[in-house]
Amino acid sequence: MTRVNLYDQENQSKKTNTANHPVRPKSSGFKTLVIGILAGISILFSSMLKSQTYYPLVQTNKVWNISYYYAIQPGSMKYFKYEGDTVVGPHTYKVLWQTADSNSLPWTPNCFMRETTDHKVYLLGLFGLTEHLIYDFNMNVHDTTYLWGQSMPFIADTVDSVQVLTGEYRKRIVISTPTFPGNDQWIEGVGSVYGLIYSVENTMVGETDTLICMSQNDVLIYHDVAVSTCNSPVQGIQPKAWSSFRIYPVPVQSTLTVELSDQELKQKESLNLVIINSMGETVKSMTVIGSKVVINVEMLPSGLYYAKLFNSSISEAVKFVKE
Repeated sequence: MTRVNLYDQENQSKKTNTANHPVRPKSSGFKTLVIGILAGISILFSSMLKSQTYYPLVQTNKVWNISYYYAIQPGSMKYFKYEGDTVVGPHTYKVLWQTADSNSLPWTPNCFMRETTDHKVYLLGLFGLTEHLIYDFNMNVHDTTYLWGQSMPFIADTVDSVQVLTGEYRKRIVISTPTFPGNDQWIEGVGSVYGLIYSVENTMVGETDTLICMSQNDVLIYHDVAVSTCNSPVQGIQPKAWSSFRIYPVPVQSTLTVELSDQELKQKESLNLVIINSMGETVKSMTVIGSKVVINVEMLPSGLYYAKLFNSSISEAVKFVKE
């Protein structure tokens, strides 16, 4: 009887097949594709990890330097910090303190604030009975919320991340309301670019507040690049580094100049410009051709106004004061 070694027979078959059909080496292009996919996955997970790190707003050892201006010059500074807890009803709040001079004048209590586990921030006045939602850092693009007890909705126009001075990335939300021009920017752990307790107020009416600096444990986290030092009040209006145009002088008495700062906009045939009062009413409108336009505002009543520039691809507004 002839014995057949199946193992030897199988190996011989493999050798024959290999000889007749040589194995082709793997393509280097395939390796490159795999490496590219893995790199993309790595970047995606890195971004996800960045977004998963939440930086609370209501914390002690933070100081906010805020410039204040309302129809007078020069502007002045206000400073805010949290210190101590208080219980009102079912909630525990941090006490927010304020001073006009962080070096000498005493700090006085301003309000009570608390932050929830779903990243919402509420404010309660010292003698108030009702707290108000002033931040919702859980918002996504096109989400709508109601702030400060207002009946008008506020919409998240964009949601992205921004790198602060300490190197980490923080969530940034740009919000606006259809009722008034202008918008507000929130930065996680920092608050509004208008100031800690001035969220969205500057999209409506009232004083002009600007967050100049925010520090934690004496380490600078945020600094408005348009202002030289952390104790320099803004004169007249907040300079916005991200605007496509600038206006001057501010405050204005008779003639206001609107000048485009974006090179691409200068090359467009025309743009629409409107002046809007604090009630949301258009009081002047014109077409901008070229890089600059001068507007006579002498007959306008004193108060707060917006210069809004727009066309089919852009819509920006800058606030100014008419004396």
